[in-house]
Amino acid sequence: MKRLVSILSFVLLLGAVSLPARASSITYQVIVDTSSANGDYGYIDLQFDEGSDIPVLPVTGTIFGFISDAALNPSDTNNGAINAQGALPGTVTVGDTFTSDYFEGLTFGNSIMFDVTLDGPGVSLDGGLTAGSGWTFLLAFYESDASTPLFASGPAAEIDIDATGTVSASALADNTTLEPVPEPAPLWLSAGAGLLAFAFYAFNKAMHRTAFCASIRNSRPPAVHSRTRDPSVVQERRLHDRPGRIRILVAAGEDVMAPRYAQCGQP
Repeated sequence: MKRLVSILSFVLLLGAVSLPARASSITYQVIVDTSSANGDYGYIDLQFDEGSDIPVLPVTGTIFGFISDAALNPSDTNNGAINAQGALPGTVTVGDTFTSDYFEGLTFGNSIMFDVTLDGPGVSLDGGLTAGSGWTFLLAFYESDASTPLFASGPAAEIDIDATGTVSASALADNTTLEPVPEPAPLWLSAGAGLLAFAFYAFNKAMHRTAFCASIRNSRPPAVHSRTRDPSVVQERRLHDRPGRIRILVAAGEDVMAPRYAQCGQP
């Protein structure tokens, strides 16, 4: 029992040390059905604008996991990147402390899918910020003239972070879906679950052992389980270590229960 209490105490302490006071990261998966423009040339625009609050708490946008049958054109002269690092289909990072924009030409295929993570001091899932925040992530598409919106009259998707750090997301085009991605369980929680399972196993085993030893103390006649003096005799013994009465034959001079009695502190 002391071991069980120690394990539980360790799990609780680990959680208290490892659990952050406030979540500061959220990820969305974006899926765009571009089949209506399959084969057409156009542009993808990833924009991350800071709010008007002064000062604006830093937030970084990370676009990753880009999967598409579109053909990107990194040599298009209309391409541009302002305060953005990386290039599609690899990871692109925007934001932090300044407005960012990533603009690239492509020949559309049937679909575009990627994840975007927003994290930093300016994000608060419980809306508890008071120092000021405010950011807007926009996904937009344009026709081959690089100025006429495609799939919608404006952006296809928008993610807003208000002054309290609260995050909200909207799909603005019919061909676009925007869903939050569940975060994996923190390491301390996974480790705690494993330790709790081990603690339950140890506790269950200890309780079974306690019950067995109690039954031995209450029902073991010394004369029955002692070694017989006549080695030619085969004795029939009834054991009580399992539910019901189990009949076994034990050769004279042997005591098959001796190892189990030993664990109860009995000879």
